[in-house]
Amino acid sequence: MANQLAHRCVQGKRRNIYYMTEKAADFIRENKDMKIISGGVRVFNRTDVNHVCPYRITQEGIPSIFPYFIANLESFLPNNDEKSFTIVEVGLDFFIELLKRQDIKIEQLDEQIQTIIRQDWNNEKSSKFILPMCVWRGKSLLRAYVAKNDRSHLLRLCGYEPISAQTTTTIVKG
Repeated sequence: MANQLAHRCVQGKRRNIYYMTEKAADFIRENKDMKIISGGVRVFNRTDVNHVCPYRITQEGIPSIFPYFIANLESFLPNNDEKSFTIVEVGLDFFIELLKRQDIKIEQLDEQIQTIIRQDWNNEKSSKFILPMCVWRGKSLLRAYVAKNDRSHLLRLCGYEPISAQTTTTIVKG
């Protein structure tokens, strides 16, 4: 996978890191004099906040890299290391609430939200529909790292009609 990651920056800090197919990566390596604008999916984005890791996983990139996490899940057991990520299974109500709000205080989290490591994702007993979502934890808040226009689509997938969609008005210039 590492040879399928690329960036557009020639010098300085890389703002975005893209994931692409092997053939696209080979094409770009062979044609270094050409400027390629969209060669892949943005999977990592530099954050301005001082964390241990300067990059975040992006929501639009997580479907591309999520299969690698699942295949190697035993390598990513959550621990107290700040560099690790956690796979959390949450109920639909919490998922909807997280999408509806900008952020949720960590103290408001339900005690039943547990970290569940699943090593049997392809098992018949496991969930048939997995919707990976990037959620970032700050000092005291959780925030869904999802674009505003994607939030309404995710809410509709969960059977919830966003309020903004019910009260939309059309403004016509005249």
